[in-house]
Amino acid sequence: MQIRKVAAMFLVGTTLALSSGIMTYADETQSETVAYNEQYPLAGMLDQLGLNFAHSNEMNSDALYWSDTYQKWVNGYDNGPVVIWNQAKTTNNLNYYTTPGTFDEMLAIAKLAGVSVNIPYADEAKAEALANNIREFFNNFPNWKTASDYEKACHIAKWIEQAEYSNDAENSALSYGCLINKQCNCTGYTSAANLLAHCIGLQTITGATDAQNHIYPVFNINSVWFSYDASYNGNEQSFKIYDVYAEADYAINRQAVELGLIDYNVDKPGNTYKYFKDRGYTVPTSLRDKFDASIIGSETDWQGTRDTLKLS
Repeated sequence: MQIRKVAAMFLVGTTLALSSGIMTYADETQSETVAYNEQYPLAGMLDQLGLNFAHSNEMNSDALYWSDTYQKWVNGYDNGPVVIWNQAKTTNNLNYYTTPGTFDEMLAIAKLAGVSVNIPYADEAKAEALANNIREFFNNFPNWKTASDYEKACHIAKWIEQAEYSNDAENSALSYGCLINKQCNCTGYTSAANLLAHCIGLQTITGATDAQNHIYPVFNINSVWFSYDASYNGNEQSFKIYDVYAEADYAINRQAVELGLIDYNVDKPGNTYKYFKDRGYTVPTSLRDKFDASIIGSETDWQGTRDTLKLS
């Protein structure tokens, strides 16, 4: 196995070249204590966040190792998602399956960690703008490393709410549209929330409506999954209990399973229905035994009244 050193701004990195010659795996090393640096807030944290980089010799580019893009480069279009899904299941961490996927986001993460990467497909200016926005996010959330899931979700929700809903604006379906242009659609809000959540270690998945034409971020807060829909332009004031079985992966849903129309046991990438069933997850009907009463609210619609978490 060949070992070569990778340049970093203040970290020491090593790249291990695999015998296949297809890719090299970049892994950062660190001392037990890394002083916090506002310029590089993610310094020494990429491994624990699942955001480590790797290099594809074939594509002559670095990328996030667990990204759909990189795994398809290395393992093929069909098998790449399987590798990621198996990692998510093994670690009980769905963030592996929702790793930020645009090259601009990847380069921004590298900038935040002070790691030198080669991503020729990224837009340098956009990546720098994203990195600066996330630095500002960190500066406005000084205790982000020790914060609770609830605090993390609240800060993300407020941050993405700075954008106005727009389906026509440039980059509206990207995190860049939400965080930089401040105009985006539901996909832009979801992508921005996903990027921020990965940077602070909060598990997130993508939620969908029954009609399957609208998405929003879903956060794991104290082992309960909550949706937050920023598309209401600042009118959303709470996190709603999310039914993880309602629309599990755009193909498997609660109604079809209960009617016997779909076998949810088919183990394929993205089958969160089986993922949650295998782990015995039950969608709660009440939050009274799980959260402090001061942050519990309620909402009433045609389905009845149920608990929510207040956005504070």
